[in-house]
Amino acid sequence: MATGMSDLAQAFEREMANRTFFSLDEKNGLLNTSNMGRHIVDWMPNGDESDQTVALGEFTASDFMSVTNGFAAHGLALLGEMLDNAIYKQQAEQLQKNIVK
Repeated sequence: MATGMSDLAQAFEREMANRTFFSLDEKNGLLNTSNMGRHIVDWMPNGDESDQTVALGEFTASDFMSVTNGFAAHGLALLGEMLDNAIYKQQAEQLQKNIVK
């Protein structure tokens, strides 16, 4: 996309969108990250709630990890802008509102 051309994104838009498994939780409107596996950020180093960071109150494990939701909102906004797609733009706006809420 550094060329300013969005041909590749347009050609693979549906496939990329399907592979994100993007859907928002009905109750809180956030991306549910519980089935996404382990991440390089925003996850417990030892994989459980007994980790020292939880004991210190520095981290609370959740099915709605904040970093993943933030990346999703920003990624959707960029995709919406790049493809001039109102649906992605609206999803990004709604997810951002739900994160703030």
